[in-house]
Amino acid sequence: MARARNIKPGFFMNEDLAEISPEGRLLFIGLWLLADREGRLEDRPKKIKAEIFPYDNFDVDSLLNDLDSRNFIKRYCIAGKRYVQVITFTRHQNPHPREAKSIIPPYDEKDETLENTECSGKEMPRQDLGKTKVLPSHEKALSSHAESPFSESLNPSSLNPHSLNPESSVECADAQSHAREGKPVENLWKRRFKEFWDAYPNKTGKGAAEKAYLKIKPTQELHETMIRAVRAASLSRQWKKDGGQFIPNPATWLNQRRWEDEIPQETIYSEKADIADRAISMLESLEGNKNDEGSRCC
Repeated sequence: MARARNIKPGFFMNEDLAEISPEGRLLFIGLWLLADREGRLEDRPKKIKAEIFPYDNFDVDSLLNDLDSRNFIKRYCIAGKRYVQVITFTRHQNPHPREAKSIIPPYDEKDETLENTECSGKEMPRQDLGKTKVLPSHEKALSSHAESPFSESLNPSSLNPHSLNPESSVECADAQSHAREGKPVENLWKRRFKEFWDAYPNKTGKGAAEKAYLKIKPTQELHETMIRAVRAASLSRQWKKDGGQFIPNPATWLNQRRWEDEIPQETIYSEKADIADRAISMLESLEGNKNDEGSRCC
């Protein structure tokens, strides 16, 4: 059964994915929809093709092999049955809390070969038989950054917005820089949260708001976008109405990604009007000072 998943713009800029054919990239996205909450699904190329490419004639088995060879997925066999693991799926996706638990056994790195299993000789391409590849991780990374498709190009902003958390991972560039300077990375998020809290007009539920903010772990760019959105919303009629009682709690604002809302037109006009009023006041003040000086001289 297909499920709703998340995708972010960074996916399309990933240089490692660019080495895979367009249909292979589309298949990769489709696998997220078919995978369970742990990123696993049955390795049944014909069925996968029927689900993702019902009107196209693509060799899904070959496309799966391409994704596997570049460590975007892992094809494995347990007890005579074949499965697919979407690598780092749980880092980039946020399944619904009520989504059923996975009933597919996880890949076991201790299984060194597939040669002697009941799966040998079935649908998986021959080049995948023999010694299996170890699932990549940041602790068991491939020798260079360029070799790993799950380096910075997919972390944290490409697959899951809350996770794809790009944006939302300690591995973002500014956090790495913070760590290299010997500063606790957590202090970076707390400092940014304080800036957000100071800017947000509704001082309700600080603990929940901080938890929501730290879950996002925004980059400097996203953090600045949030602050601008808060300041713009603070000028809107809705937030000013009845003494600000319609301003949402900060945790709600963060969890609902309200910084992505469109800025109300009256806010834009109000801000421009405020600027114009201040400019006029300054000119009038300057003119008044000149008149005072002229009267004293005469």
